Amino acid sequence: MKNMKKLITLICALACIFSMTACQGKTATESAEDVNSASVEQIVGSLYAQFASMSPEQMDAMINAKNSEISADTETALLFKRGMTAWRDVQADLGSYVSTDGFELTIGNDTVTGTLNLTYEKRTAKFIVIFDRDVTKYEAIKVEPRYTLGEKMANAGMNTLMGMGIVFLVLIFIAFIISRFKYISKFENWLSVRKDLKKKKKENKNANGTEEAFVPKTPENAPVVFESEPDLADDLELVAVITAAVAASMNTSVDQLVVRSIRKRKNNR
Repeated sequence: MKNMKKLITLICALACIFSMTACQGKTATESAEDVNSASVEQIVGSLYAQFASMSPEQMDAMINAKNSEISADTETALLFKRGMTAWRDVQADLGSYVSTDGFELTIGNDTVTGTLNLTYEKRTAKFIVIFDRDVTKYEAIKVEPRYTLGEKMANAGMNTLMGMGIVFLVLIFIAFIISRFKYISKFENWLSVRKDLKKKKKENKNANGTEEAFVPKTPENAPVVFESEPDLADDLELVAVITAAVAASMNTSVDQLVVRSIRKRKNNR
């Protein structure tokens, strides 16, 4: 089935390219009056007939085919693919074919344009083929449906809504990113703590090469100081009395003594 689609695509492409041979005898010195309108109309009509006779599957096969399967010239192959894509995309807007309402030939300084005016069930359209000035090479293949003013306004409104929606979504995304900035400093602090822990673990390695677990200092690990009960030996009056007694027994004055501590003996006699 795939080979059949490729074969049909190749035949259609060859037919389109072969239709150009009707005008290949021209030279660059021909004037505008020498362009044969009937020949250009025949080429445009043949190309339109090839496009109109293809099923959606055949269109997809041609669009997805390799360039070499359509034409030896890559630019020509891409041109046919773009034209076929444009034709496929407007099929739903056209409806069923009704009639062909005439042909128009426009001759410019560098190009020759052939236009088929078509009438379909839903709307009219133009099938446009642009050639080079010598009518020996395709320049473009286009399809232009004619939409009403209401349809154009609806499309414009839809495009506007889509554009505004995208802008608001981007702004919301930016606002979300900005709101996450407060977590950046927390993350940096966390990294700094991890770095300090690794550094201190490395410093705490003992001589045997083993690593001692590092326990960060917390209020729970801080040394606890217990206040002792008041000692009666610290009473100033008792100190003065004992100092005076010691001075009298040593036959010296109190000023010559320095009392550093007084302790009560356990075995009191």
